[in-house]
Amino acid sequence: MKVNVVLTVLSVVISLLLGYAVYSVAGIDPKALLAGICSAVCFMCTLIPALGIRYETMGMSLNLRVLSMVAFVVMLISHFSFAAILIKMPYYVIVNGLIICIYLGVAYSINSTKQY
Repeated sequence: MKVNVVLTVLSVVISLLLGYAVYSVAGIDPKALLAGICSAVCFMCTLIPALGIRYETMGMSLNLRVLSMVAFVVMLISHFSFAAILIKMPYYVIVNGLIICIYLGVAYSINSTKQY
């Protein structure tokens, strides 16, 4: 794996902007700041592997990029849905925590398989 610095910085900036968008959509909810920070971190966890990292083999690269983008879209829908309605923190943490844990587990298993 090699990190592309420019695309990684771009992924971080996009994640921070989307986190601010979630914060703005949450509005006057007292948990809006926490939702914005959590969403920015979740978006970084998916966008950096999707855009900022180059992998050894073409198959692994394709699988991890598709998985990362699917997880990004699912989390994008989830975060904005929770922000649009009143945020119930236990549900927010459980749903998004499960999404990120499943994503990281599958990404780890794809990355750990070595194709020769």
